[in-house]
Amino acid sequence: MTDRFDDDGDETDRRGTDERPDWWNAAIAHHEQYSLLPYEPSRLADGALTHRVVAELEDEYGVDIQFIGLDVTYGDDWEIRVDGSMVETVAHERSRDGYSVYHIGTDDLVEVVRSHVESE
Repeated sequence: MTDRFDDDGDETDRRGTDERPDWWNAAIAHHEQYSLLPYEPSRLADGALTHRVVAELEDEYGVDIQFIGLDVTYGDDWEIRVDGSMVETVAHERSRDGYSVYHIGTDDLVEVVRSHVESE
């Protein structure tokens, strides 16, 4: 399953503004406006870009998947929600390069979502 989500890690360098999702371009503009580190999208523990894995799972299972941190402080776990239901907690941190890393691998995320969908 992981093969379909493999990423060479340089998507941000290869894709032009017109090819990136609007939310990505907005994040880049926000980072530039406030002189923050260059924007990089979040990743899973195995390095896969979170939005790619989530988009494919949403398409495959017809669900809405969110990673949410409510009233969290550094070191608190975040929630993974499927169609609004909390299905798992996951450790979250910022990498040295400033992007979010969720401490769940692609295969484990796939299993969490699949199990939730099958139990509904």
